[in-house]
This record gives sequence, C-alpha cells and structure tokens, in this order.
Amino acid sequence: MKRFSFFAAVLGLLLAVGCTQQPRTFTNEEITDAWHKGTTLPLDASKQFPPKPVKPKNDNGLNVLVDVSHQCTFAYLWGMPPQLRADGYRAIPSMASLNTVLDEDGVSRMRLQFDEENNVYPFGWVKNYKYNIVLTQQLDRNAPGYTKEECKALEDFVADGGSLYILTNVQSSVDGWSMNDLAAVFGAKYTDKSDRSNGVNYAAIEVDENWEVVAKGENGLPVRARRTYKDGRVIISGYCEEIKFEEINDQASDEEKARKKAINEWRRAVIDESFGWLCENQKDFGEEYRPGQSGWGGGGAIYPELETNLDGFVVYYTPNMDEKLKQAVITEMPRITDQIMAWHPSTPTPEPMYLLLAAGGGGGWAVNAYKPKENGIISTDFEGLIGIYAHELAHTLGGPANAKGEKAGESPFHNQGEAHAGWFQGKIMAMYDSTLLEKGNRNCNELFTSDYLNIDLKRYTNDKAYADSCGHGKDWGKSWIIWQKMDDVYGPTWYPRWRNIQYTRWMETPEKVLTWEETIEDMSIAVGEDLFPFFRALNTSLDRETCGEITFNGETVTLPAARIDAATPPGKVNLSAIGDWSKPLPKK
Repeated sequence: MKRFSFFAAVLGLLLAVGCTQQPRTFTNEEITDAWHKGTTLPLDASKQFPPKPVKPKNDNGLNVLVDVSHQCTFAYLWGMPPQLRADGYRAIPSMASLNTVLDEDGVSRMRLQFDEENNVYPFGWVKNYKYNIVLTQQLDRNAPGYTKEECKALEDFVADGGSLYILTNVQSSVDGWSMNDLAAVFGAKYTDKSDRSNGVNYAAIEVDENWEVVAKGENGLPVRARRTYKDGRVIISGYCEEIKFEEINDQASDEEKARKKAINEWRRAVIDESFGWLCENQKDFGEEYRPGQSGWGGGGAIYPELETNLDGFVVYYTPNMDEKLKQAVITEMPRITDQIMAWHPSTPTPEPMYLLLAAGGGGGWAVNAYKPKENGIISTDFEGLIGIYAHELAHTLGGPANAKGEKAGESPFHNQGEAHAGWFQGKIMAMYDSTLLEKGNRNCNELFTSDYLNIDLKRYTNDKAYADSCGHGKDWGKSWIIWQKMDDVYGPTWYPRWRNIQYTRWMETPEKVLTWEETIEDMSIAVGEDLFPFFRALNTSLDRETCGEITFNGETVTLPAARIDAATPPGKVNLSAIGDWSKPLPKK
C-alpha cells in the first residue's frame, strides 16, 4: 500500500459536488467511517449535517470574510470574528485560497454539526457563501503570497459590488512583495517608508488619482486611503491593528486601562468610518449564517482546500504553501510522530491526526476538545515547522493509560500542558540539530540560575500574584530543569512510567486535581526513590520533608532518598530509547 497519495483540488471539488440530483442521506456509520479514514464528506452530507449556526448580536445580515490564508494570527483567526459579530456582522475566518472561497459555484471545507453530544464535527464540503466584505492582511512578507488567481478573484469580487479592506504593517523592504501585486490591481502601492499616526507607526502608501486619502501621518504621508472600483469599494491601510480592539484586563492598573480605553476609542472611530463606507451599498443575501466551530481555539472556520492523506494523518494546505515545507511534512511528520510515540507511548486513536499548514510564522494550536483532533502549524521555515508540530502533537499525547484505558488525575505540572509539550519539542529539535545535543533539553542547563532555581513551583501554581512577579512561563523552565536531572539519573523511561502510575493510582477519581505532594508521590513511586528532598532542595514548599509510607497497588513501601544532586547543573538532552515503563526502573 502506498505511504501517501495526493488529492488534486479539482478532483476534490468535483467529488464534493457529486453527480446525483437528489441529495443522498448518510448513516451515522458512514459519517464515522469517513472521518476515521480522513475523508472530507461530500456536499450532500453538509445538507444533512450543516455547520453550526451562530446568531450575531444585532445581526445586520452582511457577510464578512476574514482572510487568514496569507497571515494566520490569533488576533484575526480567533479575535476578529467575535469582535465583528458583536457589531452585527456575519464574520467567517478562512484559511483557504481567496479564489477558492470567493467562487460562488464552489465549495469550502468546514466542520459539520454531526454529533454535538460527543463533540464530533467531521470535515465536509459546504457550498460557498456570498460575501459583502473581504478583510485580508499580511504582516510578514515571507508568508505565503497572493497568487495571480487570488488577485483576479478579488478584482472581480470588487468589480461586481464587493468591498475589500487591505491591511499590513511597516515593512523594511517591499521588493517582490506579492501584497503589492494585489494593491497594484487597484492603483496603489505599499512603500518601505513609515509615518506615525495616533501614536503608532503606519506603513506609508502611494495611490493614484482615483483614491481619496482619508488619513495621513505626522509627516504628511498617506497611511489609509479608499476608492470606488467599478461597482465596489476598496480601503488600503498601513496598520493591521487599526480595526482590532485592545483587550483590557481587569487586573491592569488604572493607567493601563485608561491607555487602552483611549486606543479603543480611536479604533472604534476607524471601524465605524471604514465599515460604514464599505457597507453603504451592501445588502443581505438572505443566507443562513453557519460559521461552524470558529472561535473554539482551532482553525477554520473554512479550512485549506488541498490535502495529502498520509498513513496516520491528513494534511490540509493551500496552493501558495511553500513546496519545501509541504515536502517536509510528507517526509518528516511521520518520523516525528513515531519518535514521540516511542518516547511516550499513548493510546492511538482510530482516526488520523488532521494537520493544518497555516500562513506565517511562530505558533500553532492543538484541538483535543472535539473530534477530529487537529494540529495547526504556523511556520515559514523547516525548523519552525518540526518544532511546532512536535509541540502541538505532544499536547495530544497523554502517555500510557491505566487498566481502564483512561487517564486520571490532573497534575500541577498540567498533564499535557506547555511544559510537557515543550519537553518533547526540545527532544525533537535536538534530533534534527546536532548543536543542541551538547546542551540540556530546552537549554535548561542555561536556565540553572537564581531566576529559575528560586522559583517555588507550588507557590507559582497556587498564588497568581507570585507567578506574575516571577514571569510568565518560568514554571516551564523550572520543570525542564527538574525533568532533565531526572533523565540524567533514571533515563527517559521514568517519564511515561510516572504518567501511568498517576493514571493508575487515581483511576477511581479521574477528575481529581492533584496536590504537589500527591504528584511528587506519584513521581517517587515511578522512580522507586523519594523525590521530596530533591524538590525541597529546589525551593518547592512541600508540607513535609520526606515522602513517608506510600501505598500503591496494595503494597505499602518506604522509599530511599533520591540519588539526585540538586546543586549541580542538568546534563545533556537524552534521546535514548525508553525501557519497559510497566516495570520498576533498574537500579544503577
């Protein structure tokens, strides 16, 4: 059987539309079988199980496409749609190519409302919506570019009466930038100059005589302009955040609250002016608004249109995705998956993993709350791709389950949280970069300083003010120091063994939130030595000096003190294969 196969976009769309006149009805078994195989359900399935509806506040009936296929930022993917919905707009974020999603005879890949009780929302082809407004933005000129097909689709969209809002930020260079290919369609250009307006730096723009400059910077350079183009309208701006509100934290100082309030008042005025003008001639298309699972911490609502179905996972991507990155996914993702599963054996799922290649760099997400599970990777380079994939994959892997096939107990290390994900990300990065083999995992040997050593992990998780004073993420670094030193002494088998001990020990109370003392008891059982003195030596304020007697699986034991010297720096990253995690660790 072939390791993988490619599905051409044209073939996928033809299959989505189907050949019959009457919609067919799908059984629950057929739906389940399809998503377990990584198949996007055909158009008929979306008629039977359409995406989840959402009712915007004061619904104005206008559809806004929030394009994140050229720059996938959480501000636009997760933040912009609910903000627009609060103003009455029917906002839908999209990771698909603009020419695909704007084709009124085409289809979009979305999650269908199939089994809400069990949180199952399989992917299916859905007839494209009509749109009144398109927002498109790009911060990183190295992110996937605007294709000729997309530029033509946007020109046709505007010419036919649609409204377009183009946004970017200041760029050091604009040479060969595809954003200017799009701007040129309408007689505009972004420059490498900047000008300040309302306290922020805008990218300066150049426009021809058909444009009305509506905002200039302090030096008189145009920073926002608008024009009509045939039956439609276009706004071009040099600052992406001008239409995105700042979040105001209740815990912020009065000065900080006042500062952000003033910013939001200015942005409110920009939004009202810009959207008011863009919407002057727009009308409600009369379509039901069903954006699906948008805003649940995952991708979408419209997913990339191309796919590769590999052995064990499905990759979604757009035609403008870098070919080298796509090939890296095909060759390296299976290798990384196999390696992390070897280090941290976890119960495989009957369905493949769904991997989304998103535009831009520096992040990702993992969805476990609903199925099919998905991992999003936002990267423009190979190192970022493998690192983010390893991180997001580890978020989904809990380790060896208990006798019931379940996980149990919530450790203050947060089970599959950031420290856990970063731990395996670091090992994978070292596997690909030999220079990291001489360092501790996640460079934790360089973190062996008072900034981290003085952190009290127990207090950090129980006292928010203390955690804030230490700094965000400092608990991850402290965790990596501890885990590396345990790898140094016990080898990597202790980690999956610890998770299995935890899941087994708390099997009858699976929702229990564990104390630090209970977690360190679990870890002590896993390594066969008392870790309390070690943790206390690293400034963890435990309520007793030693583990004392522990009962596990009907046996009561008193463990000897751990053989770890808390005063010495951690050693080198350990990429060795694990042993049998189901048995006590061998004594060295």
